[in-house]
Amino acid sequence: MSLAGSPATFHKLMEHTFGDLREYVAVYLDDIIIFKNQDDHVNQMEEVFRRLHAFEIKVKLKKTTFMQSRLEFLEHIITEKEIEIDEKKVYAIDKLQRSTTGKIIRDFL
Repeated sequence: MSLAGSPATFHKLMEHTFGDLREYVAVYLDDIIIFKNQDDHVNQMEEVFRRLHAFEIKVKLKKTTFMQSRLEFLEHIITEKEIEIDEKKVYAIDKLQRSTTGKIIRDFL
């Protein structure tokens, strides 16, 4: 998905387009997540696609997934029952060299 202009402009467009659907739509940067229960999911997707079309917002099909019961998003694993930190990311952080000098800390940052 792309839009000429600033991230703030894009955020306003997304808020205008999906703001009243917060019950089942979350937008983060250029990601749109539709969540709720499987019974309502198709109707919710139809509404999101209707609005995308109405506002001429294009999505890339190759970056799109549908009907997922498990989602990796922002270093978290999201399922119907829980949200947990992605253990692969925690392991990578644990493996980092412990900071003992100001230079190591500056290099890390």
